[in-house]
Amino acid sequence: MKIMIAQENRKEAKEVIDFVKTLEKHEMREFLAFLQGAQFMKKIEDEKTA
Repeated sequence: MKIMIAQENRKEAKEVIDFVKTLEKHEMREFLAFLQGAQFMKKIEDEKTA
């Protein structure tokens, strides 16, 4: 899968990818759950300010 990333975000994206590569399968599931929770909270905050 190819994803376009803005040049100014490449360093941060590489750090995240490198981190994810170090995770065991169960840790990846936990990290995904964390990201989904963060995404949910951002959506709620965005709706509050809209």
